[in-house]
Amino acid sequence: MTMEATKKGLGIIVGNPKVDEFSFGANKNGNVRRGQLVETSVGGVKVIGQIDEIAAINEYFDEGATIRYHLEREDLTPYTSKTVFLATTRALAVVDGNGSIDSPDLPVVPGSEVLPVSRGTAKEVLGFKEKGINLGVVMHNEDIQVSLDPDKLIPTHTAILAQTGGGKTYTVLVMLEEFLNKNLIVWDEV
Repeated sequence: MTMEATKKGLGIIVGNPKVDEFSFGANKNGNVRRGQLVETSVGGVKVIGQIDEIAAINEYFDEGATIRYHLEREDLTPYTSKTVFLATTRALAVVDGNGSIDSPDLPVVPGSEVLPVSRGTAKEVLGFKEKGINLGVVMHNEDIQVSLDPDKLIPTHTAILAQTGGGKTYTVLVMLEEFLNKNLIVWDEV
């Protein structure tokens, strides 16, 4: 593994991965976030996942007696610096060397490197287009533009779903602005 690959890596897979879920120990500089898209590989196939949960683990603060001992100490720095982050990740899809996308059917291997999902892989799996209707960026993957194919988006029914305050109106306004910028006409007969 090159130094370049190590710098880009978010961490390594640990524990007992399942077909639909795996955990990885995050590098201290890994900058992992809940909801972030990641990728790893198994047997020459890319596995795309989304971080569901992140836990902070510290062996010095996991039992009552140990916690009481540390509460009496003035300087906890030597102990808090031993905290590691464990990211639980849901496997979403696999992409083989031919670009075929499928559901995961094999668990990933402990010790495998976890990387931020690449732009190319995200475009391939999520169906983003280079010159589509630009809706923004993928959460915690700001270098990946969410651009949808107008030929698939416009002639079909489209639903924008979110909780109150989730940005439905804003999303529709951004879509309309993109339609205008691309000289697309939106016509709704009532």
